[in-house]
Amino acid sequence: MAGDLTDTSYRPDIDGLRAVAVLLVVVYHAFPHHLPGGFVGVDIFFVISGYLITGLLLEDVRQRRFSISGFYQRRIKRIFPALILVLVFCLVAGWWLSLLDEYAEIGKHVAAGAGFVSNLVLWQERGYFDQQAESKALLHLWSLGIEEQFYLLWPLLLGWAARRQQSLGRWIIGLMLVSFGLNLALVYRDPVATFYSPVTRLWELLIGAALVYWQRGLKAQADSAGGHGNAARLTRLVMDYPTACSLFGGALLVAAALQMSPDKAFPGAWALMPTLGAALVIAAGPQALANRRLLSSRPAVAIGLISFPLYLWHWPLLVFYRNSVEQAQTLSLLVVVALSGLLAWATFRWLEQPVRRARRIRLPVTLLLVGCAAVGVIGFVIMKVDGVGLRAKVSNNPRVNSLIGTAKWEYSKNAVCSRGNPDYKGLFCIQSHERPPTLLLLGNSYANHLYPGLANHPSLGRHVLLDIGTCEPSGVMGSDRSDCAVQDAVIRANPSLRFAILNSSWPTFDESGRRLNTLTLQPVGSPSLPQYLDGLRRRLQMLTRHDITPIIFLPKPEIAYNIRKCFGRVSAAADQAQPCQHERQVLDRQREQLVKALTTLTADFPTLRLFDQSQLFCNQQRCNYLHDRLPLLRDNGHLSKYGSDLMADRFVRWAREAVPDLGNVP
Repeated sequence: MAGDLTDTSYRPDIDGLRAVAVLLVVVYHAFPHHLPGGFVGVDIFFVISGYLITGLLLEDVRQRRFSISGFYQRRIKRIFPALILVLVFCLVAGWWLSLLDEYAEIGKHVAAGAGFVSNLVLWQERGYFDQQAESKALLHLWSLGIEEQFYLLWPLLLGWAARRQQSLGRWIIGLMLVSFGLNLALVYRDPVATFYSPVTRLWELLIGAALVYWQRGLKAQADSAGGHGNAARLTRLVMDYPTACSLFGGALLVAAALQMSPDKAFPGAWALMPTLGAALVIAAGPQALANRRLLSSRPAVAIGLISFPLYLWHWPLLVFYRNSVEQAQTLSLLVVVALSGLLAWATFRWLEQPVRRARRIRLPVTLLLVGCAAVGVIGFVIMKVDGVGLRAKVSNNPRVNSLIGTAKWEYSKNAVCSRGNPDYKGLFCIQSHERPPTLLLLGNSYANHLYPGLANHPSLGRHVLLDIGTCEPSGVMGSDRSDCAVQDAVIRANPSLRFAILNSSWPTFDESGRRLNTLTLQPVGSPSLPQYLDGLRRRLQMLTRHDITPIIFLPKPEIAYNIRKCFGRVSAAADQAQPCQHERQVLDRQREQLVKALTTLTADFPTLRLFDQSQLFCNQQRCNYLHDRLPLLRDNGHLSKYGSDLMADRFVRWAREAVPDLGNVP
């Protein structure tokens, strides 16, 4: 990604290939739906980096000037200036824009970025393609971590091989095959680890290393052999048909960018498309037609020269912008991308170039090392103090930060439930008292978020509330169906249960019964509405057989953004809430067909009751996600503690008439 530019045999077409790589990544991050495979630009960077850095090292070995310290000094001068600047920017911007847990996370990621271990930290958090990852301002530093971890060991191995007169080619091929094999073996078993681990990404950099080794070594052997053998034939093929080689490699890159998507097992075998494509383009040489006319053009080279600072700048700017608005606008995204380019050029022109041209090498290197370490320490301290609570963004409204400014949800598990269900090790297991349960929450995390309000409501104090397992109420959709059997077993084992509340992130259907994406209203496949109702009917039959009164919480409105965006992100005070609302028609479109279908179930199940929880959010005209300037949600769908309390109070008032027996539990 940040290959050296001190090679005497400078190739402008490789800078052009850098431009292709960084533009793919930037477009993907800004407009992911328009270029679903743009993330492969990072894989192109890996090949370029392996090619350039290994080429420089091999040249140093050939001229007997190889120096480990010299190599690291060049890397520090190349990487640190722009990196330190962007890390400092994230700390400053986060101070003004972030809530408690967000700023603590920024601190952690700044420390990880300064230590070049971002990939290892992110590995322990979530996947690159997860929705939550979109809010991490330094997510993109995972690739820099992999590169620098590789270059901690690669020069040492290269120097050892040169001193011992070992065959470097065998080491390259052997390591590449082992790394690629592990990548194939683990990509389905542990995709997050395979994505972030340097071991399963090593082969991509080694493709570039193998290419430059072949060009410098095997080509000479082929020439000395008089044009015989496989090496000679392969060399002639590339030398005689450079344009065809370049065009084929370019076709692989285009196919990868257009056909790849986050739902594919990546890297896996799919990563061969961008990596081999990049290798073929480089192998074709600067005289290939596409390389000479397109990649070596002045615009392509100019973008390639600023590709590293552009890569560093674009993602934090996009994240801070998206975190500050309810809905990102295309024009605004284009402005952010243009600003990224301007900052990248300024960084290259007034920071990177002066540092790299400095004649006194040791002084700039020492200052850069100290500066990077200092920034990392500051980030670590911010993480350890949980986001600096003295900031005006936090102290002006501690209530908002207590609801959505901490990463912990305290109502997932407790010892009471664990003692009563020692064999269950799943996500949710929480019970209000030691006595046998009387009120059961059935569903997934949308059932769990009702727990604090119901468990702490004074009118329900005689109930023993139990929430265990994650199972969508129908039992026929979602990725957590394995817990449905757990919930059914709890029902059978507890004759004390009198009531069950069913709640979920309810699906959306159209008039024909097709399941739709709740936010986009586009078809997403099974189950159909009849299949869904059949599953829900079986669940209700089980409950009524055990004399349990079922209460379904009808769907509430769903939003596509995090509730944090409803607060004054650019201003100092966290209580300056924006209008966080939408038309009532949005809710009606999301749930109309399902509500009609659920209503018909009351004819088959006379004890079934339907509670319209959307009334907490919506009147006849609009749905609002704030109440008294406090958030009803804690993210984009789950109730905050405040919202759970208000929901419980509304439910209890409704139940006094709709379910009068709810208050008569002995």
